[in-house]
Parts: sequence; C-alpha cells; structure tokens
Amino acid sequence: MGSTTGLVGRSLLVVEDEPLIVLELKELFEAEGATVHTASTPTDALRLVEEAVPSAAVLDFGSRGDDTAPLCQTLRAHGIPFIYYTGFDDLDKKSLGAPIVTKPASAETLITTITQLLSVSTDVAGMDPNGEGVPF
Repeated sequence: MGSTTGLVGRSLLVVEDEPLIVLELKELFEAEGATVHTASTPTDALRLVEEAVPSAAVLDFGSRGDDTAPLCQTLRAHGIPFIYYTGFDDLDKKSLGAPIVTKPASAETLITTITQLLSVSTDVAGMDPNGEGVPF
C-alpha cells in the first residue's frame, strides 16, 4: 500500500458527507497509523480543528449545504495543510490553493498525497512566512 511510517502518529481530519466514504477513509488512514477525526460538514469540522488541531485534512469539496471557505481559512491560519477529495473533475487547482484528488482514487494515491503534503508542510515549517528558510 503506501508508506508504512508516513502517517504514524499523525492526526487527520476527514470532512465528508457520505458515510461509506468516511468509513473507507478512516479505515485506510488508521491502517497507516494515523488518528482520524471525522466531520460531515465544514461547520462541524471547524469545531474539531480548534479541539484536535490535526496534522492535515482531507476535505470533500462538494459537502452538502456548507461553504468550505471558512474552514480553509482556519486551516491555513493554523498552518494545517489540506487536500480536496472530490467528485468534481473540473476544479481549478490554482484558485483553490490545495491539491485535488478526484474521486474515486486508489488507496495508494490518497496515502501518497497526504504523506507528501505532510512532508512538504514539515519542510516549510522551519521557514519564515516568505519561505526564506530562516527559522521563526
């Protein structure tokens, strides 16, 4: 499957309104060693971000009835990287500012994407806001 150590000890937030997809993602990431918190709406996820402070998040772009913008702003403010996992295949990656994985995706694709996202965020964590490589 994916990395056997990349998600160990990490906390992931999954925001998805389809129960079967939530279960699939939770089982997948937990099998890789992550702790997984789930929310069915971006509004519910906002509360979890404040309580659990995840390492990264997986967001369903098309979550019913809720705008993801406030959640995305909060995640960015906390320095929490995220991806969109969506059934929409025509989204503009530049305007969303996050990687997009189109549903359905293989377990390998999801694990690799999250692991790479966490790796990049760890590398960037020691840089100043301008990316100059100077620790805060």
